[in-house]
Amino acid sequence: MVGNWRSTWPVRAVDDGGAAMILNLVRYGGANTSSSIWQDLVLPHVSLTSSTPISDDIYRSANYTYAIGGLRPLLDCFVAPQENLTMTMWRDVGCRLVGNDEEQDCSFKRTRVTLRRPEGCEGHDTDGTFSFGTATEGRGAFEAPRWVGRFLDLNTILTGFNASCPTIGVLFGQMGSNDTSDWNMTALVCTQGLEQVPVTVTYTGNPSLREINEQHPPKLELEKAWRWVNGTSKSKAFGYQPGRFLDADLTPFPINEPDTRTFDEDDDPFFDHLLHGPNRIERESLLGPSNTEKLIRAVQRDYSEYMRHVIDLNFRANSSNAHDDLNSAKALPNARPSSVATEITGTTSAQVTRLAIHTTSKLLLQILLGLMALLSLASYLLVKIDGTLPRNPCSIASTMAFLAGSQLCDRDAGIIPQGAEYMTDGRLKEAFDGWVFSLGWWQKEEASVESEEPNDGESTLGDRDVPDEAQEGQRTPGRFGIDVRRANVSKF
Repeated sequence: MVGNWRSTWPVRAVDDGGAAMILNLVRYGGANTSSSIWQDLVLPHVSLTSSTPISDDIYRSANYTYAIGGLRPLLDCFVAPQENLTMTMWRDVGCRLVGNDEEQDCSFKRTRVTLRRPEGCEGHDTDGTFSFGTATEGRGAFEAPRWVGRFLDLNTILTGFNASCPTIGVLFGQMGSNDTSDWNMTALVCTQGLEQVPVTVTYTGNPSLREINEQHPPKLELEKAWRWVNGTSKSKAFGYQPGRFLDADLTPFPINEPDTRTFDEDDDPFFDHLLHGPNRIERESLLGPSNTEKLIRAVQRDYSEYMRHVIDLNFRANSSNAHDDLNSAKALPNARPSSVATEITGTTSAQVTRLAIHTTSKLLLQILLGLMALLSLASYLLVKIDGTLPRNPCSIASTMAFLAGSQLCDRDAGIIPQGAEYMTDGRLKEAFDGWVFSLGWWQKEEASVESEEPNDGESTLGDRDVPDEAQEGQRTPGRFGIDVRRANVSKF
């Protein structure tokens, strides 16, 4: 769901929702800019619907990407011709300066701008013009130059269809000595507007937390942006009056090194922050006809910063807004919202752990396995397998495997005498002397015992046996190991 915009913030609003106070805190380091403000764009609020499957893992790791319409303020300014500036100076006797109730002689320096009103733009003047100006005062002759900076709300009203009516006036420069021809003043006349920009935003975790993925910053489609139209005048110009809120809530920055300044300064809060705030600009770089573009960019920058807070606090739709007051927060210029929030679709992605095969390691492993197979085949072809023991005969397990099933393990055969485990090596040698032990294949039915010294009158089992060739043709090997007498097959 994306929260829609409302377009009914009053031109002459009673308050700005605390925007100027928040801006003041941000510039003094006492607060952070809202997470809904990204660079010069204000993003609508996005939240998941109740039907969206969510979990703690999704909140922490999933990325949600949406195409939405963000708002950004515009300030179009042009430089008033010098012939439209009237600069005067006069003296007054018995006046009281600001902050001093004592009557004294004082002087006033004033700059006033008079311009023709555009068609569809009305003001208090009845001769088809509108004007604005400022004055500064000083003691006595007041011959010393003075820096002046003013950001002013103009008393103009939009009345005509599609009119471009200026609503902001800016005066900046140096009021010099008593000779007004030496003064160097620049006047700007500005028109306010709002632009909705399609933007693709990727949030990390729940979009309601408004944590933008830094690896995927928002992508603006400036070529598809469109300007809002004033619902009353059908103009793309808006007549907001931010100057009075800035004058009331911006706290002047302290002057750290007053002795380094050549001229006195008379700046309103807007210019005080512009010249002495965290993003300060040297006033000399803004002075004169050659620096008008720099002055325009500086004014637009600080105006836009303030209006972003105004939009964030005052332009979000709520349940009390009428249907006609809503503007869609979709990335489409012709979308018509029917409620405070509109359901939109987006994409979600999450990082998951998976097994990845390293190409170099895989290749090395394949080469090693191929070499192993090749060497195994070569050893099978080159080594005489029929003369090789299948296992190491020196281990206890292999020794027992060779003897298992033989007559040596048969107590009735009488080959191993009783108590042989306690005999010495010499006695064991005497006990086994005369027996024939062989390693090879044995038949299961072979149970006779053969000695190298048979008794007289008796023939040994070996004498009665058929020749080995006949036995090999009649029997198949049954057990490979050690036994008494000669084995049928000595190979395995």
